[in-house]
Amino acid sequence: MWKNLGRILSNANHCNGRAFVTKPGRRSVLVLEDDGAFAAYVCTFLTLREHEVYWAGNIHEATRFLEERSVDFIIADLCMDPRYLPDEYREEAEYGVLTGWVWLERIVFARWPNMIPRIAVLSGYLQHCENLDFRSSNGIPLIDKRDPCAPTKILCLIERPVP
Repeated sequence: MWKNLGRILSNANHCNGRAFVTKPGRRSVLVLEDDGAFAAYVCTFLTLREHEVYWAGNIHEATRFLEERSVDFIIADLCMDPRYLPDEYREEAEYGVLTGWVWLERIVFARWPNMIPRIAVLSGYLQHCENLDFRSSNGIPLIDKRDPCAPTKILCLIERPVP
């Protein structure tokens, strides 16, 4: 898989210096992930399944992208740099541990409420986030990045019928 990654990324469209992996497919997916290696892994996996995949490396890029175009699904990392959040939301991000959730809850849910059933949250730190049971009460799936079945779980969510 890693051999083909260079070819896929070299053919990608670029937006604000970030590679957006694009290949026409069944669903359009925005992957918000600041870990480039993990983003490449998820984007490649989904692209090979012929989904149209866009990668944003921070919440500022993701917000700008959503302002310009709609997608069928959002995969958002939980732990990210909080500096792109508006000042009034930074404390809620708990020093970056919940930045992705705060972005979803305060920005995405407010501006694009139709996306709520079409979002999944990824994190390698789910075991450290005590409040996530409460926060996930709206039905947004929480997927552990370290789970070897994470890509398959993401794929199942993306390929299910869109509400």
